[in-house]
Amino acid sequence: MTKLPMKFRILHLLSKKENLTIHEIMNNLRDEYGTEGQFKKTIISSYIQSLKAVGMLETTDVYFDDNNELTEKYNITEYGLGRLKYLPKEWID
Repeated sequence: MTKLPMKFRILHLLSKKENLTIHEIMNNLRDEYGTEGQFKKTIISSYIQSLKAVGMLETTDVYFDDNNELTEKYNITEYGLGRLKYLPKEWID
């Protein structure tokens, strides 16, 4: 299967699983992208923020985790789901 650009893979992941934190997103993508230089919390956070800024993702919950770190959960929006039509055919169920 063709490897997607990470931003689109985040969007695709959130179309399959709901209410994920950045740590959960990273855990889900580690096998595919873990060896890449872009696989850093700061970069993935910036990808998520840019997807939120254009309306493809939304925050569903905000809380302090066990380490007292502010944590957000994310979902894909209807607009984001509509953008999945641009994925290669092998990624579309």
